[in-house]
Formats: sequence, C-alpha cells, structure tokens
Amino acid sequence: MIWWLFLAVRYTLGSLFLAPLAFLNKKVRERRRQEKELGPTSLKEVAYPYWFHVSSEGELEQVLPLVNALEARLSSENLYSEKGSDRLVKKEILLLYTSPSLTKKMASLSQEYQFVEVAMVPLLKIFPWGKGSLFHLKAPQLFFMVRYDFFPELLLVGNHVTKSDDGRFILLSASLKGKDRSFKRNRLKKLYYHFILSSFKEVYAAGPPDLKRIESFYKGEAPFSLFEHDFRHGQIIDRQRAQTNFKNTHCLDSFKKWLEGVELQERIIFGSLWFGELSVFNEEFKEALKRGELRVFLAPHKLSGSEWDRIEKALESWQKEGIGVVKWSQYGIQGEGSVLLCQVPGLLCELYPFFGHNFIGGGHGRSIHSLLEPFWGGGHIYCGPKTHRSTEFDFVQEHSPRHLHVVNELEDFYPLYKKEKDTPLDMAAREKSRERVMEKQLEIIDHFIKGPSYQKN
Repeated sequence: MIWWLFLAVRYTLGSLFLAPLAFLNKKVRERRRQEKELGPTSLKEVAYPYWFHVSSEGELEQVLPLVNALEARLSSENLYSEKGSDRLVKKEILLLYTSPSLTKKMASLSQEYQFVEVAMVPLLKIFPWGKGSLFHLKAPQLFFMVRYDFFPELLLVGNHVTKSDDGRFILLSASLKGKDRSFKRNRLKKLYYHFILSSFKEVYAAGPPDLKRIESFYKGEAPFSLFEHDFRHGQIIDRQRAQTNFKNTHCLDSFKKWLEGVELQERIIFGSLWFGELSVFNEEFKEALKRGELRVFLAPHKLSGSEWDRIEKALESWQKEGIGVVKWSQYGIQGEGSVLLCQVPGLLCELYPFFGHNFIGGGHGRSIHSLLEPFWGGGHIYCGPKTHRSTEFDFVQEHSPRHLHVVNELEDFYPLYKKEKDTPLDMAAREKSRERVMEKQLEIIDHFIKGPSYQKN
C-alpha cells in the first residue's frame, strides 16, 4: 500500500514538476532520450523470471556471481524452443541499471551472456503506463536489488513478487552503517527505512556488524529471513586469479620488468587516488623515489577531466625534480622511472597482488573507496579516517586488523609505511578466510538457483 502512495505522489506532483523540465533542462532531456532508447521499450520479451537491479559498477560486481550461476543453469537446461533448432534462445534474465555510466558495460554484458537482456530504469517518465514502463512487464519469480536506490517503481514490483506463491524479493549487501544518528534526529527517515527493508522476503547484510545492526533495528523480530554475505568477495577473488583484463592489455612483460629488482614490501600502489592525496609524497618519500628504492603505482579515481589533468601536471613537476615517471595508456607502458601513472580502466583490482602496501583514496574526502580488492590482493592497507560509510572497512578490521592502518593526516603516511614496511603478513589466515568465503558463496548461490522453477507462459 505504501508504495502505491509514493507512486501516486510521484506521478501527480512529481510529473507536474518534471513536465516543464523535460523542455527546459538539457540534462533531463538527454536522460529521457536515453530511457526511451535503452529502457523497457528496447526489450524483446515481456516476461523475465529473473530480475537484477544495480546502480553502480560496485553493485554490478555483487550480482555477477549470481548472473553467472543462472546463465550456467539455463545453458544446461537447453531452453531452445526445439532441440537442434536455429531459433533464438529466449532471454530469461533482465539486468536493470540506473546510471548512464554503466551503459557501455551493460551493452557488453548483453552480448557476452546468452540469456541476459539489459535495460535502463525509466525514472523520468511523465506517465506510469505504456511500453516504456516497468509495469508493462510481468513480475519476475526472483528479483535481486543491491543496497541503495530504492525507487518506488522497483519496490512496487518487488511487492508483487513477494505476494506471489513462489516469488522471492531479495536485498543484497544491506547496510545500516552510520544511520543511527540520523534515525534519532529524523524518525520519518527511520520509518521509511523500516518500510523499505520490510518489503523484502530475504535480506543479506553486508557483513556481521550490519547483521547485528539490522537485528537491533527490528529488535530481533525482522519480518524477513536475514543472512550475511558480500558477493563481491567471490568476484574479486576470481578476477585476481584470472587477471583477464591485465592480460588483455598485452603489457604483462613490460609491467613485470618495471617491478624488477624491487621486493614486494617496497612496492606501493595508490588506488582510487585523488589529487589532494598527493600530499602523502613528502620530501623524504620523493628522495627515495629519486634513488629508485621504491616502485609506486598511481591509479587515479578519475581517468579523464580536470582531476586527471591536475595529477598529470603535478607529475610533470616531479619529473623536473628528477623523479622518473612511466605512463600506462591505451598505447602501452612508456618511459622509465620509479613512478607509474596508469590511465587504463579496469585493471586496479587485478594489480593489487603485485604490491605489498596499498593506499586507498577517498578517506580524506567524502569516504574511502573499496578495501576488499586490496585485502584479497594480500598486502598492508592504508586509508584515511572517513570510514563511516564503508562496510568493507568493518570486514577488513575483523579479519586482518594488524594490517589495516588509518592515516589520519596525509603527511603521516610515509613514516607509517617505513614503520610497517617489513611487518610480515599472515597469508595463511587470509587464505583460510578466502576458502571459507568461497564455500559460503557457493552454498548461497546454490540456495538461489535451486529454488522453485519458473512457470513459463
């Protein structure tokens, strides 16, 4: 009932506000154009038994293990209309996304997978009906959402799924971290989150701390089945083992040559780096780079635009100071020096295992970026103090607290690195964690894909 009310407001008052913007605002016009081209109108089917919704690449990483498992199951079931027929396979999996930044990735996935079709969620429709609406589609049997972006259209579809006899509406990577204060200040927000979580039939918390937070939120009486697991673990572990993107660059030999002569503990990678974080490079740090004692890999968070330009300009000044800078672009690895600046996307996760120390950006700005990738890469992890939103910080702190270092001030990094440089890592314990995580993930995936079979029309 509550989501019908939200939708009524959205498509009355919301549409009255949106209608003039559709003519006056260029960004709104462009988004509406994309939704018409890439939204539900682009789909070939009306019924898809399996739905997934993601908003970012990180959320996509969460669902890919499940998509892979379903794809494998559907392939083995031989869903051709007639055995040996040349007719096209019926698409069974619908992958929905909201951010235009995922468009290219989604188009690639739709080509890569046999049973997957993709569509952009229509958020700027004036009217809720028609072929361009999600409500034009049949409600699925299984519907997975990930953590954020709880749009009423999606939650209403989920409500239909939950009410069906064999339907399951499932939330992955659920988190209430950092919400306690805002809930105390704003009871309506607390009530809103109560409605959201209660819409699901199964909820998978991002980790044990969030499991406890959600249990406490419902005072031990949650109206859904509650578990804990982060599906990014398996995806990261598999990527680091396969190194597919890295190998596809054909730069494996030149990269390893750049690392030659320098021990693992003297290699430092700066992942998701921001320009302001270049302050970690004090004079002592730079002198070590001039002498070639270290190898430093810089992977900026932004690979184009003003943020990238500022970092690139700063490194040009380093070169004038006598620090050699190597550049890795689409044309390969070029130059000589102890610092490598990378502009190739999709490599960072697969490169962490080559470094003994990992500085993760964002922690001196809004919030730290991913810590799971460097954790499974195996090295020491350094990050800024803005950890309040990161469930991954909780996981690393629980499983490897000795090798997690919070750098409160940027200038403290290099002294801390020197102090921890030769501290051995307990890789045996981390390997046991890896085995437990993968076993658990396989069990959960088995639970999902061996549910009741979808009744096709």
